Amino acid sequence: MTDTHVFATHNTEYHLRGALCVAIRDRRTGEWLVEHEALGAKVTCMLARHGRQWRRHVLSPRTGSVLWFESVQVTTSAIRVCRAATDHEIQQYPMLAGVTRVDPPRLPPAREDQTGRQTVDSDAFTTVDPAWLETMP
Repeated sequence: MTDTHVFATHNTEYHLRGALCVAIRDRRTGEWLVEHEALGAKVTCMLARHGRQWRRHVLSPRTGSVLWFESVQVTTSAIRVCRAATDHEIQQYPMLAGVTRVDPPRLPPAREDQTGRQTVDSDAFTTVDPAWLETMP
């Protein structure tokens, strides 16, 4: 049994693992959306309309309510279908939030000894002079 659920509106499927939105798919085209504001955001609560008022309730498989992603100020249209995600769908999920950004490591300055060759310190990175490599047999 999966802990990933699909909350589908008229146009969009929101795939949630717990309260975290891990994937979003366009229902008409079947394409996964990687640029949607709600992707990677947590559902704050669901909202249900009672007369002229909106009432908050916990995330549950309730049709007619809307999902509210407070951190990104996104509210969906009314949920039409709630179901468990299939294993096939889970395997198709694109990487969360598109491209993962990694900061490059900060390298310390290279040091040289009296021979002109760079030392290899266990606690520091070093670079090798290409001219020195050419002298290697």
